[in-house]
Amino acid sequence: MLYRLLFIVFFIISCNKNPSSSSDNLCTNTCFNGEVVCDPNQCFEFIPPEWWDCDNDGVLDNYNDYQNNGSITAAVLVDGENLVSEGDLFAAFVDDEQRGSGAVTLVPFGPYQGTYQFLTLIYSNSPSGETITYKFYDSETGNVYDILEITPFITDMILGDVTNPEIFNVSVSNISNIYLQCYISCSGITIGDCIEECVDDDDATINLGGCIPAVEALGCDFTFDASLISELCPFTCEECEE
Repeated sequence: MLYRLLFIVFFIISCNKNPSSSSDNLCTNTCFNGEVVCDPNQCFEFIPPEWWDCDNDGVLDNYNDYQNNGSITAAVLVDGENLVSEGDLFAAFVDDEQRGSGAVTLVPFGPYQGTYQFLTLIYSNSPSGETITYKFYDSETGNVYDILEITPFITDMILGDVTNPEIFNVSVSNISNIYLQCYISCSGITIGDCIEECVDDDDATINLGGCIPAVEALGCDFTFDASLISELCPFTCEECEE
């Protein structure tokens, strides 16, 4: 009897510590490492935002999409201390669109010798007028932080160098919830708040006159070109999730 009671207690504790092991688990947030949690913030320690630089060359992966660029050499201070180390990441954004990736570099000389800085190229299709914001990933804590400073983009700008870098500040209390945006990892995994837009594919049903005529004539359960009309026309067929 005592053994049975101890087993039940152990099982309850195990399920509480690992919700994904419970058959009643309703958590649906999948972390980068595949673990399922209820609160996306629980994923921070598991997810390095490696999609900031999939080929790990310190340059924005899709830089060919942009006509203009400028450079910035950044020293990141965490609550006033330079704690940057190998494995840390730095990225530049305009709104939610990534525009730059920093190469973490050990400074070999000068007043900052022995510390790490980020040599960063920032890209744009506008010569000026955009505002750059930044995020910093600390590999030791597993957290992504919003950087306090912002930069107005000007094409061909050169801000800072290893002897006189631009100083960026991070507060450990200013953790960034990266799950408020949608990301595709380097391995193709969808991460974050990714809600697919529910729209009709009128191009796929153009031979039927578009989705509305197709549904009126054939119905949503009809198979056209190897696909159900309801899959091609989810809005007209009222298949969209609210």
